[in-house]
Amino acid sequence: MIRTRRRLRLSRRASLVLGAVLVAVVAEVALQTWWLPSKWRGYDASATGQVALSEDGRTISLAVDWQCEQRPDLEVRESADRVTVVLHRKAFKGPTYQCPEDAVGSARLSGHLSAPLASRPLVDAVTGRALSAGRGSNGS
Repeated sequence: MIRTRRRLRLSRRASLVLGAVLVAVVAEVALQTWWLPSKWRGYDASATGQVALSEDGRTISLAVDWQCEQRPDLEVRESADRVTVVLHRKAFKGPTYQCPEDAVGSARLSGHLSAPLASRPLVDAVTGRALSAGRGSNGS
């Protein structure tokens, strides 16, 4: 019994077309996932750092630094039994990783409560850990 091997041969034109399609697909994937979409990616972050509470117990503030991000937002959520805090951040993501000049900074962010914190625990919404807030004028 003689076995013959058949090898699939594409014509030169078909090979060029297939190669061009393959290059176009790879280029499109690369552009869509890495090169073109230099944009801001939002995520929630832990409220790390020194938390301060105003004298009246109604304003919570947090010193925050950021790099290659937009200025974060501090969200304070309150209920009858607890107060939670979370930082909403937006980081710059892009292939060239050229951080915009205005995407670096630091500030004291504040959130306001409708009722004083009093005996309610202050909780980090991301980690679930209790936070301690120092009373003072930094929270105003």
